Amino acid sequence: MILTKGVIDRLAPTHLRTSCNDDNLINGFGGWDGKYDVNTGKKDVRYPRCVRCYLLRNIYMDTDGMDFEIITDVRLVWKELP
Repeated sequence: MILTKGVIDRLAPTHLRTSCNDDNLINGFGGWDGKYDVNTGKKDVRYPRCVRCYLLRNIYMDTDGMDFEIITDVRLVWKELP
């Protein structure tokens, strides 16, 4: 699958942080920087702070042969009653 704007809009329709937007993808950095956790010896993987930023930074990437998992979550937003 190729990551297109339409796919990204469905997977991550909004930004998760207030400091980013489609023109400022500051929270989209993530991945493995070649370092290992000193306690476990496992790869020290940094996850992006905003999924939409990460996907937009990698737009048009071909995901065939990649190992990834899509996880959905639920967010509760408290609103004051009228």
